[in-house]
Amino acid sequence: MWAWVLWALLRLSMVGSQTTVDPYLYVFPVDTTRPTTWSQLKSTTGVKFSARHAHASCLYTPPCEFQGSSCDRNPRLWVVGGKTEQYQMYNTLYSVKQNDVWYSVSSTEAVLGQNWVQIVSMTGDYYEQNADANQPGPIAPFYQRFGHTLTAYSSSGLGGSPDMMILMGGFAPNPMNDIWVTQDGSHWLYHKAPWSPRGWHSVVVHQGVLYIMGGSPLNNEVWRMDDIKMVNRTRAPLTRATWSKQTFQSHWTRLTSSAEWSPRAGMQIVSQWYYNATAGEDSSNAVARLVLIGGYGGQLLGTPDYNGYVTRGDVWTSSNGTNWVKLAPDPNPNLPGRAWFSARVMVRGGGTSLENSKLDASGAASMMDEAPPRIYIFGGGYVGGLTTTTSSQIGLLGRTDGRWSRDGITWTQINFEEGGYNGQGIRGSYDTYVKYFSSELWTKVSIDGQFQYLGLWGHSIESYNNTMIMIAGDMTGAGPITNNVFQSVGGIFCDQLGVICSGHGACGPANYGCVCMDGYQGEFCDDDCGANCKTAGNTA
Repeated sequence: MWAWVLWALLRLSMVGSQTTVDPYLYVFPVDTTRPTTWSQLKSTTGVKFSARHAHASCLYTPPCEFQGSSCDRNPRLWVVGGKTEQYQMYNTLYSVKQNDVWYSVSSTEAVLGQNWVQIVSMTGDYYEQNADANQPGPIAPFYQRFGHTLTAYSSSGLGGSPDMMILMGGFAPNPMNDIWVTQDGSHWLYHKAPWSPRGWHSVVVHQGVLYIMGGSPLNNEVWRMDDIKMVNRTRAPLTRATWSKQTFQSHWTRLTSSAEWSPRAGMQIVSQWYYNATAGEDSSNAVARLVLIGGYGGQLLGTPDYNGYVTRGDVWTSSNGTNWVKLAPDPNPNLPGRAWFSARVMVRGGGTSLENSKLDASGAASMMDEAPPRIYIFGGGYVGGLTTTTSSQIGLLGRTDGRWSRDGITWTQINFEEGGYNGQGIRGSYDTYVKYFSSELWTKVSIDGQFQYLGLWGHSIESYNNTMIMIAGDMTGAGPITNNVFQSVGGIFCDQLGVICSGHGACGPANYGCVCMDGYQGEFCDDDCGANCKTAGNTA
């Protein structure tokens, strides 16, 4: 009897429904109604940033001294710039790039990422780039751009609260090496970087230190920012445009001009505390490391190892940004190649303490041996076929999956998929057409009155309070550029290939993870322990 029930639950999970488990078996409530992994956040005010991709985002709360008469310490989610459909910027100028600035803050009416406010009175160093813009106004002093980065940073180092946002590089439309710093989101100050102009680079804050790596034009450089501080300008620029008598100045060290990984752009780099739980180690033995994932590129044309530019699936790690070790090869059987995707390390409680930063965000991890935080990736674009033996390059295909890994080597797919890739569908064994489907909610779009499931690239993800917030992006194929915002729900910790808790349990309270049926254990209830175990909290 139980075998039939479990089979039925498994089939329900695979078509996108939540697994249903008898709640009377458990001491605490079990949620069997919510979407598997994501919910869409829809504005209640009707005010929101326009559709875009290749934008930049970060979480940053301005210090009280930059908030005027009142001080709101609630986290703010920022979105700056990006690429969009053509729009009229001035009466005589059209553009596909943005340089607007938006933020969202949680309130009694809305959650973070739901309602948005535009900064419409920006000030700063207009003398350098946008001298003809209305000042102050909604157009930032930096050029419209895409493929740039925006980073919350603490000038006091590790453990300090961020006191600035730093925007770097991007395409405007040429690659840039400018740095713009703001402490309130409204006033932006300019200085120039020593590294070469680039876009689609990667930036990460690791142990309180900021690193910039790679980018286009393709390179495999690694630079470390040693400090950033306010300095006085010695003389006024010869312009009527506004400028500040003070600005920030940063100092950098190039750690390597040729890292072990091949030149690339559109990769993701995260900072993670890692320990090998299978070897008996726990968080007390954790080491901080950088993890580089995927990207588009290859050895440069004209070098002996050149074999074309494609999206990669290799994974590399480093403790200091100088020396790198390959964790997984390319092609990677566990991780299909991709670039222009999003990645986040999910830590307990948003990493409010050092110990929490070493623990996985899922509360279920407390029911078993400690496990290092999971690295999550979502979507991205794939370009392949261009090698020394292939004369043509296929177009960009969008990834529709979500995956996670603790070690960077083994990657587990979250969502269930069926049918052909990238919305094309496939022919079944009896010549029946199987339409493409992905259980990731952000892949679903209506085109000409018909639902399709398409990949997403050029989006961004920020993590907050044990959840992830996915922002905008470009849906491939016939799909649109979007301004959608999604928030992950507890199922993100329970789902594997669209199956909740291996069909042997259900998601517990928010962000808790799996609650297993009697006779099963493990993080995903995938260990059949028979009569030898009972799940904590199981009263049956």
